[in-house]
Amino acid sequence: KLKHPCEDLLEMVEEAILERTMHGFNPQNISCIVWAFAVMGYQSEDLFSAAEEQVWKIGLSGFSDQALVDFLWAFASSDYQGSNKAKDTFEMVALHLRKRSLQSMDTRQLSVTAWSFARLGHFLEQPYRVVEKEFMQRGAESFSPEERYFLLEAFHAYRSNLPAEPQSPDSCSIGLQVVTALEGEGGDFDQAPAVTPPRTPPRTSTKSTAEFTSPGSGRKHKSESGSWARPMVPADRGFDFGLSLQIDS
Repeated sequence: KLKHPCEDLLEMVEEAILERTMHGFNPQNISCIVWAFAVMGYQSEDLFSAAEEQVWKIGLSGFSDQALVDFLWAFASSDYQGSNKAKDTFEMVALHLRKRSLQSMDTRQLSVTAWSFARLGHFLEQPYRVVEKEFMQRGAESFSPEERYFLLEAFHAYRSNLPAEPQSPDSCSIGLQVVTALEGEGGDFDQAPAVTPPRTPPRTSTKSTAEFTSPGSGRKHKSESGSWARPMVPADRGFDFGLSLQIDS
């Protein structure tokens, strides 16, 4: 097993936070710390569990769009399924999104929100319903190719996992407009970015091969690279939809 290049530092930070607890952490503090650990590819169930506990204490109303998306992305990209509350936490976020206006979210934040729920296998209708509404109002042309890719995969996954008992009369139609619109756009999925979070530190001096299966579609893709793919990195805050690298010997 390869040691994370910043493992010692991250362990120190983790221990300091857990020793002091997250009592007093505000939404920005919570999202920043879990985002940072996720970007570094360092998994800490104790830290993420503590973040969950604090979110339950303070609620979601104080989260900005960016803080909320960072929180969701961090959990999804880390494949965090740890605490018994994990499912309830995402249900709480889903209910919050139903009441929250997403008009202020940019297209990247919308696509990351849908991707995060799908990545962790949470298929409650609320987040997909509100993201679809925004998508239809803005139009597919408003989204970048990467954003359209992640949206399509998220809604494919949702529609492949519709519950036997619909949550509402129109549950079965959620996502249909998004899928229809995006499949009509076409696109080269063999060149699409990976949706699997990074699990192995990149070694840029060594050729590496990654293979992944897009959720919901069953399509397999391969990429050869020396570093993680980062198709959605704004100037202020990055989202690492990285490749799961297997280093060739």
